[in-house]
Amino acid sequence: MSVAKDRQETAACTGVPDLVQDREQTAQRRLELMERKIERELVAQKRHSEEQVMRLKQQHREQQQIQQEQHAQLLATIQQQQAMIHDLIKSLGPTSRTGGNAATMIKR
Repeated sequence: MSVAKDRQETAACTGVPDLVQDREQTAQRRLELMERKIERELVAQKRHSEEQVMRLKQQHREQQQIQQEQHAQLLATIQQQQAMIHDLIKSLGPTSRTGGNAATMIKR
């Protein structure tokens, strides 16, 4: 029985390294798969971030364009009002005996 027992132990001992090696290989494959998965996720996140940055830049450009147009419209309105006031002042003509006109009266 001793010989049979020794054979069983020998078989068990030689099987253990194979089992350990199989487990290590399985663990290594899992690790590699996880690394690839994480790399794919990082690439996807980077692509998404870059798309967001491009969209934000486009929105910023559009907002700047709108703001410039609004400023131009406001400036045109102010210039129109100034011209109307100037014309109104000219149309009032002299307002006193000294010959002063409305423009000089307003400046005082």
